[in-house]
Amino acid sequence: MTELSIIIPVYNAEKYLESCLRSVLACPRDGLEVILSDDGSTDGSGALCDDWAGRDPRVRVFHRKNEGVSAARNYGIGDAQGTYTMFLDADDFLIERWWEPVWDQMDSGSAFIGFSYYSLYQDGSSREEPFPGEAKIRDPGEISRILLATPLLHPCWGKLFVTEVLKTKKVEFPVDRKIGEDYLFVLWYFSCISLSDSCLVNTPVLYYRQNQEGAMGNFRYGERVKSMEVLRNACRAYMEEKGIHGLEDAVAVYYFRGLTKLMRDASGAGNFGICKEIFRNLKREPVVEEILRSVSPDALPLYKRAEYRLIRRAPVGILAVYFMWKKNMKKR
Repeated sequence: MTELSIIIPVYNAEKYLESCLRSVLACPRDGLEVILSDDGSTDGSGALCDDWAGRDPRVRVFHRKNEGVSAARNYGIGDAQGTYTMFLDADDFLIERWWEPVWDQMDSGSAFIGFSYYSLYQDGSSREEPFPGEAKIRDPGEISRILLATPLLHPCWGKLFVTEVLKTKKVEFPVDRKIGEDYLFVLWYFSCISLSDSCLVNTPVLYYRQNQEGAMGNFRYGERVKSMEVLRNACRAYMEEKGIHGLEDAVAVYYFRGLTKLMRDASGAGNFGICKEIFRNLKREPVVEEILRSVSPDALPLYKRAEYRLIRRAPVGILAVYFMWKKNMKKR
């Protein structure tokens, strides 16, 4: 019986794939299957996948034309045979003896199980990213707050999803989104289950590589503004569907923080003139006005209140100077 399917989308991941697979296949359990969904790699990744499949019968490889990470994961869901499904990116890797906490939690039969993780930085240092609260969180209200007002449940990796729910409810990754597709998938899945049947566990199971060369390492104004709007609308729709109340202020603060991060990242997209133009366009975006209208300044920390007033009232040149300064200070 296959208990766990780990789906790994692979695209030109030759540099990291070996360490990823070594960490996964260190697991001694027979109830594991590893699905390598090769998304049309043009380096040696495809051959590496085939090599590992020849070495370990728990590995299955599917080579397909390049359609993007969402399509690669969706193909993996269709092929998954495990009771639970977990996603892992090819440039990340699981901790030593990861299977112990994972199988222990699978025995609980929960509909969703989220684990904490380590962020791994380019200088070799790492930092644990725990859920706020107890070692194990089952309270639906707290899980809702973490889901909707923090980024901790945005990624799909390092979490256990019931495969039958994914298939019968046709929960898939949106192939038309390049940013935020993980979070839309997670929200869709949560809409199909009961929050009372979910669990967050403060036991790290993987290392997430903070790679500035990756998709989010480059500033992409249009995609990120659209993503902010799509995710905000998806959150509101989810809250209405589930009848969640009392988190409106926390969600508004979260999206305001997202807006200020977008502005900080924009300040590194070019020279002063380019930054001014980006901020001028940004202030015209309807979603930005909606975020500013929905957040209460009194709910913000003191320095964020100052940023709120700055965004509301300051000329775009002053905004550009401030966020360029803030970005430079963060680098130090």
